[in-house]
Amino acid sequence: MTHYLAESEPVTGEMPTVEEWEARVDGYDVEAVADQIEATGADWMIFSVGQISGFWAAPNARYDELVPATAEHPSRLATRDLVADLGEALHDRGLRLIVYFVTDPPRNDPYADAQLSGGTPSGANGNDTFRDNWRTVFAEYAAQWGTSVDGWWIDGAWQPNEEDYYTSFVTTAQRHNADTVVTLNPGLGTLCSAVGTDYTAGEARPTDLPVFHDGRYVNCPGVAQTQVHYLSYAQGTWGSKPDAPMALTTAQFVNTTRAVTDYGGAVTWDVGFHREDGTLSDAAMAQFAALREGPRAGEQMDDADATDPRLRYSSGWSDDNPGECGAGDCLSAKHPRAKAQLTFTGTGFTWYGNTGPEFGPRAAVRVDGRLVDIVETWSDTPRTGVALSTVRGLRHGRHTVEIAALGNGYVTIDSVATYVARPSSGLTVVGTGLEVAVQSPTTGCGVPVVQVAPGTAANQTFHPLLTSEGHERLIAHHSGQSIVVQSASTQPGTPIIQCQYSLASPTNDEWLREDLGDGRFRLKNRHSGLYLTASSTEPGASMVQTTWSGSPLQIFTQS
Repeated sequence: MTHYLAESEPVTGEMPTVEEWEARVDGYDVEAVADQIEATGADWMIFSVGQISGFWAAPNARYDELVPATAEHPSRLATRDLVADLGEALHDRGLRLIVYFVTDPPRNDPYADAQLSGGTPSGANGNDTFRDNWRTVFAEYAAQWGTSVDGWWIDGAWQPNEEDYYTSFVTTAQRHNADTVVTLNPGLGTLCSAVGTDYTAGEARPTDLPVFHDGRYVNCPGVAQTQVHYLSYAQGTWGSKPDAPMALTTAQFVNTTRAVTDYGGAVTWDVGFHREDGTLSDAAMAQFAALREGPRAGEQMDDADATDPRLRYSSGWSDDNPGECGAGDCLSAKHPRAKAQLTFTGTGFTWYGNTGPEFGPRAAVRVDGRLVDIVETWSDTPRTGVALSTVRGLRHGRHTVEIAALGNGYVTIDSVATYVARPSSGLTVVGTGLEVAVQSPTTGCGVPVVQVAPGTAANQTFHPLLTSEGHERLIAHHSGQSIVVQSASTQPGTPIIQCQYSLASPTNDEWLREDLGDGRFRLKNRHSGLYLTASSTEPGASMVQTTWSGSPLQIFTQS
């Protein structure tokens, strides 16, 4: 998705002039964007035609009747029908277009709001006059685009007692395209709207997408089987510029998406884009490439970037790189005997690096001492973040990959992504035979984590979601909350609780699974460096964090 709005970034409210908006819409390269969407492996794109600024990326005759242009207020509707053009380009590639629309007034354009609302701006909620007029504006677009649009994602459907108004959008869309799919957004974190729709709007923060669900459908009012769908932002916030930081690490992005699609759910990610031509950011495209080439069903990705301490280098490597890095930091060497090694537990890997006239000409890739690939690293033009070598189908276990230069040119490591099967399971304390559990099957923050008799209850089943550098979130199946250290303390003896994962302080909410052999492991908190520990041998004893002593109360197996 791209929040293609007149505001250069919605949270700042930077508005273009009418002339600037026209130029921006005219400059949108539908062919380049459609090529990018196809390259991501996605089946659809959500595109916002407008929101509350009064600027729209397509003409609408009915809107112009209701909001007549004046010298002081020229029309803010683009002359170009960008939605129709984008729909055609996507359809040429076998892809679908879903249009973002709203149910509420253009309240950041007081003139348009007043014209649509009977003479006085009606603000965020609108009035009856606005709603009657807005139905006709939507109907104009639905008729104008017909089958050029495959679906609608309609925002603002959270006002009480407005079911008839919201239902009118569904019936109007279906009247002009019997095969269209429609959803109405009831608000952040609320899955079902009060009106039956084809799929859930699913607006959520990027760390709140549920990584488990009982199948692809949810029972919502009016539709017994509504397709589960989530929408969140992968970069910065909604409608970010292309240089905004990514909201999740590549591993989190890939693993969250994979978890949802594994149970049959659907995910749409809003990403940053270039204002001059609409193309998606390089950083977003890199994460989509990792998703497309990454883990298979039931697997997760662990991303070791070039500076990850698990990567071991021979002499001669430095950050003096020829050209840019694909994602974050990268390290390069220019020596025929330069080598790098990574030991990992999993079933395969992908090495990402650069190619160019100064590289190679080749590099050797070995797994457990056996040559598996010779990679051409020379190219006539520089390329960054290239998937240079992928090895799949290894026996799940501990392996060492070695990357070695062959020649006097550069070899670069951007990252090495490894693939691991990490299913949901219980956690058994070796010293007691009891299992880790959230004390009660409630979903709120602050509930203690304890040890209980073995069982299959949802509050003693955890989904490990890999984040970066081998660390993982431990997500309770019943609540979707993460297992964290209370108050982000670094003190030994601090209790462990469940709470919402925080992007502001993620290290307190992440654990490193350190292999002890024979299926046993310990869990080290990323923030404190202390280890998950049962406080006693008794059932109901609290889980706390302590320094490592080798006690069996600090050792776990999957159950």
